[in-house]
Amino acid sequence: MIVVWLPRAIEQLLSIIDYISKDNPGVPIELAQTIRERADTLSTYPNAIVPGASRARANLL
Repeated sequence: MIVVWLPRAIEQLLSIIDYISKDNPGVPIELAQTIRERADTLSTYPNAIVPGASRARANLL
């Protein structure tokens, strides 16, 4: 399985980074990297989910 970032997902990630960088300039880069790394693990573990969490959030945990 290949993880494909849709244009809307990329736009939303960039928007989040821009928003957070206004208060904490160093944090968004680390956050974006963590999100990308976690998303990339979906290719190895496509059914990874935390019980009780929303599907979108659980896949990032």
